[in-house]
Amino acid sequence: MPAFSESLIASNDDVKTGLPAEYVRGIYSGMDTGCATLDRIVSAKLRVTCAAHGLMSSSEVIFSKLSIVLLKLLCIKEAEATDSMLIDLF
Repeated sequence: MPAFSESLIASNDDVKTGLPAEYVRGIYSGMDTGCATLDRIVSAKLRVTCAAHGLMSSSEVIFSKLSIVLLKLLCIKEAEATDSMLIDLF
């Protein structure tokens, strides 16, 4: 996989574009967990078309947590979004 030079992660990690198969399960589990915590019914297709991962900083758990945050972000109405609400997503 090609290197990703625009990464925000520390320079001591080797960041590559793409999503290795070992992290896909983390995305699925994060979406399941995230849907269970929502106070509304969600029906949609979400297609991941780009990704980057670090050799040292990525894991199935990290991608699961990122998926939960992404799902919650998609469900926030713009008028409801406050700084404290966005911080609480993590």
